[in-house]
Amino acid sequence: MNKHKKYNKRNFKLIIAISIGFIVLVSLHKTFIWGSYVPTDSLIIENVVFDDYYMKLNGNTSNSALAYSGCNYHWEGSTLYIKPRYALVNIIHSSGKFEISDGGPFEGIQAVYIQGKEANDKKLIWSR
Repeated sequence: MNKHKKYNKRNFKLIIAISIGFIVLVSLHKTFIWGSYVPTDSLIIENVVFDDYYMKLNGNTSNSALAYSGCNYHWEGSTLYIKPRYALVNIIHSSGKFEISDGGPFEGIQAVYIQGKEANDKKLIWSR
């Protein structure tokens, strides 16, 4: 019986160690690779080119500790929302400058917003 208790204790410690390791890896990935959405007041939009078939957006962040890591965008009716993500500056993501481009189609889009973490944190950057 003692042998089984020792075995169960060792398994339990191993499971805890693996769980903690997994949580640390996910946290590091979120912080340094994937990033998170930032408030729109920290974004500087430098150039917007938009038509029915092409979109190009250039900008930067006012926060020197953050680097552009990607974006998500979605449509709601005739409005396009672009949500840039930023991670802490690291060897993979080293600059806050961004260029977002896509080949569309964007027919019917009447307005383009940059959106932050919150749904009500949005800034109009282009409209017809």
